[in-house]
Amino acid sequence: MGAGAKFAIVLMALAALCSCVVAEEDTADYWLETGNDLFMNGSYEKAVLAYDNALQIDPNSSEAWSGKGDALSIIGKYNESIQAYDNAIEINPNDANLWNMKGQALADLGKYEEAIEAFDRATELSPQDKFVWMSKGVVLANVMGRYYEAVEAYDRAVQIDPEDVDVWTLKGDALRNLGEYEDCIEAYDKVIEIDQKGAYAAHAWYGKGLALQALGRTSDADAAFAKAEELGYVVPSVLSLAITNVTSVGEYEFIEMENDRNKTQTFESLTLTIDEKVTVILPDFTLEPDERIRFHFGEGESNETDMFLDGDLTLDDVAGNLTLKDPAGRLEKFAAYWTPEETSEYWTEN
Repeated sequence: MGAGAKFAIVLMALAALCSCVVAEEDTADYWLETGNDLFMNGSYEKAVLAYDNALQIDPNSSEAWSGKGDALSIIGKYNESIQAYDNAIEINPNDANLWNMKGQALADLGKYEEAIEAFDRATELSPQDKFVWMSKGVVLANVMGRYYEAVEAYDRAVQIDPEDVDVWTLKGDALRNLGEYEDCIEAYDKVIEIDQKGAYAAHAWYGKGLALQALGRTSDADAAFAKAEELGYVVPSVLSLAITNVTSVGEYEFIEMENDRNKTQTFESLTLTIDEKVTVILPDFTLEPDERIRFHFGEGESNETDMFLDGDLTLDDVAGNLTLKDPAGRLEKFAAYWTPEETSEYWTEN
């Protein structure tokens, strides 16, 4: 065979190889797999582009829509993420995981009621999926303050997996926020039984200490705190915050608070319960000694001294009460307010 013939054969082989590569890159499966690999490597924006390429070839790929939704959610593009999940659900409406992921994106976007609806649909489709029950419980407890419903969700999860230390921890925290201290101690004891000397056990010992403290069992509480510290838990100092003003009538309803300690304090995830009906998680804030901050119930532009909650929250025009709590149990404040006709603000605090 002459040199020219051999060269022609090589060119034909290369052409065939190139055509195979081009053909492979023209398939939805190729771009779906590429997107999955990029996602697993943490290249989320590139993964979105790969999923888009897959969807251009096969718009009915629920896997590509789902992967795109996951990547968009991680980079904080929740509206686009929800749209991607909706497209996937339209194709595969009975996929519980899609409803679960949509619920999480809705929660991240602050649409909590819609998130619960999505979680409920997921539990209908897959009632034995403990992760869906956990997702629902976390939103109910940590964001909405609906602890009783959260405990019910966690109970369903532990029925599915009685040895899941995450669920027992979440259940213990929710029960403690409800003031169900005996029950929360039982939940924390289960965490300690499962984890023994790990980070979960350390958290459980601390939570158990707070519950024992609330029950007036001071010596037992001190022993629990000591055990938590022994396992590496940093027991935080007690927070102190004074409610200095509650204005409940007129256009500008607000609650004013003051740092009444002689050191700087940071307040994180404070739960404000209004008239024992509505609960909202306040934005985190830091106050210098004697510094004050106001949380307004209407709309406005927030700054260091005035925070606007921008919701449909309102105080009673006649009388009511407020409760402030932090999730670690270091702060619990109660204030009653009422509005006599002669003046616009009265309150008592303990």
